[in-house]
Amino acid sequence: REQVGPVPLGELYQLVAEDLITGDTFGWKEGLPEWVPLKTIPELASTGLFKVRAMLSVFSLSDQL
Repeated sequence: REQVGPVPLGELYQLVAEDLITGDTFGWKEGLPEWVPLKTIPELASTGLFKVRAMLSVFSLSDQL
């Protein structure tokens, strides 16, 4: 995969919503010794970023009912 960044938080939300990245996607930020799953970065985990996709799935299902 291609390395990109830095990526603003708003863009990360969009990428999650479009199912282009997940909490299992690897990322890096200054201070980390290596690339890690995004869901393990405390600053991202605390935002609820990776709950966006789950919420959208629920809305999609309820729209079909």
